[in-house]
Amino acid sequence: MRLLYATIGVQYCPNHPDTPLVKQTVGDVESKIDTFADGLKLMILSPLDYESEITFHQLEERVVREGFVRYSIGDNVYQVGDHANDTTVIDMSTSPYIAIVIDRLMTGNVLRDDLSKRKRLRDSVALAFRVGIERMALMIE
Repeated sequence: MRLLYATIGVQYCPNHPDTPLVKQTVGDVESKIDTFADGLKLMILSPLDYESEITFHQLEERVVREGFVRYSIGDNVYQVGDHANDTTVIDMSTSPYIAIVIDRLMTGNVLRDDLSKRKRLRDSVALAFRVGIERMALMIE
C-alpha cells in the first residue's frame, strides 16, 4: 500500500505544507533560475540526511570526503575548518536542514548569456542531484 501511495499520492514539503513536491530535471531548475532577478547570489545545495546525532567534526569530515569546502546548517553557511575538531552535537530540532554547498553563482545576464557559465550551472545542478540522491535546493544569500 505504501508503494502505491508513493506512486499515485501527492507529497508535500514538510516545511511548507501548501507546496507539493514534484520531480524536477536539470532543465527545469535551469529555467527557474532564469526567472530570478539579476544580481542575486545563488547557492546550489545538496541536502544531507541524518537520522541520528552528528557532531560538527563528523559533518566536516563528510563534506571533505564528498570533495567540497562549504556546508550549510539552516540558514548559516560554513567553510570546512570553521568547526575543526568540534565535538558539539548539532541540534537537529533547531537546525533540521543540513546541506553541502555545491556551487555559488550570481544570477543575471552573464549567467544566461555566457556559455561556459551556463555549462557550469547545468553541471552544478546535475552534481547536486547526484550527491543529494535526486534532491537539491537553491538558497539566495
